[in-house]
Amino acid sequence: MVNKRLDRSISQDEDISCPRCSVLNNPNSKFCRECGKPLVESSPTTNDVDISCPRCSVLNNPNSKFCTECGKPLVESSPIKEDKLNERIKGDEDPIGSLIQSWERLVGKRRVSMKSKCPECSAPIHQDSKFCRKCGATIPSTSLSEK
Repeated sequence: MVNKRLDRSISQDEDISCPRCSVLNNPNSKFCRECGKPLVESSPTTNDVDISCPRCSVLNNPNSKFCTECGKPLVESSPIKEDKLNERIKGDEDPIGSLIQSWERLVGKRRVSMKSKCPECSAPIHQDSKFCRKCGATIPSTSLSEK
């Protein structure tokens, strides 16, 4: 594998600017000290299958050693073949829709009716309350449905 410096216009004594985050690095560094991006350009390989990050599932260049999204090392991850990627895309749920449905289920269980009042002090009472929050009186189960 042939390595080439990304910024060929600099002398050996000048710092190398990272192509991702622009932080200046030592001219002998191989990786950016800030984001971990390689500072050397590798010759392309014949393998053009993207690598999926094990942490965030972002697809990365097969020559990448770190995820471009979260920075996790890609050494232990394996390439995703195109047919597996298509299955994964088709099988994914709508994450926002799932989140909304979960929230609605949670909120639905916690809905509160403030129409009921404490028989002792007339303070508003939550639907599932057994005691008044204001005066501490015991709330009979029939009081909530009657008022």
